[in-house]
Amino acid sequence: MATTSAPALAVPLAEHRTDTTWCVVAPDLPDAARAHDWAVRDRTGAVVTFQGVVRDHGPGREQVRAIDYEAYEPVALDRLVEVATAAGAAFPGLGPVALWHRTGLVALGEASVNVTVAAGHRGTAFDAARFCIDVLKATVPVWKVEHDGSGAHRADAGAAAPVSVAAAARAWLARHHGSDPGCRECA
Repeated sequence: MATTSAPALAVPLAEHRTDTTWCVVAPDLPDAARAHDWAVRDRTGAVVTFQGVVRDHGPGREQVRAIDYEAYEPVALDRLVEVATAAGAAFPGLGPVALWHRTGLVALGEASVNVTVAAGHRGTAFDAARFCIDVLKATVPVWKVEHDGSGAHRADAGAAAPVSVAAAARAWLARHHGSDPGCRECA
C-alpha cells in the first residue's frame, strides 16, 4: 500500500492538506505521481488524474508559447478546498482528492492544473474528476495571459463572475446526472 502522507512543497504560495484533501496554488507543482501515491489507500480501486496542459492555441490565438496564470491565492485555495469538499458530498465512496493549480508563467506542454481523485470504483473516480475540473474552472479565481508571437493577450477564460461552488456543483450535477432518477450523486 502507498503511504498516506506526502512531504510539503518547498515554497507553496498556498497549500491546504488533510488526510483526504490536498489543495495547492503555487508557481511549481510536484510531479503528479506524488498525488497518485498520496491518494491510494487500502479501499482504493481506481485513481483518475487529469492534467490541463498549455496548448499551442486558444480562442482567436495561434502559436501560443506560454500562459501566465494569475490567481487571488487566498480565495483560490479556499475555493479548491470547497470543490474537493463538494466532490466528497456529491460522490459517495469518493476517497482522497488533490487539486493543484499553478501560477506564473507555464510553458507550452507543461501542466497548469492537476486533479487527482481516488475511489473504490472507476465510475465514481472518472465522474468526480470531471466534476472537480469543471467546477474548479467555473469558480476558482485564476486568470490567464496568453503569450504568442505577437505579444501577451489576456484570455477570457477564468472565473470572471463570482459563482459559488455550491451553485456550480448543483448546475454540474443537474447537467450530468439530472436525467437519471436513480443517480446516487444527485440524491
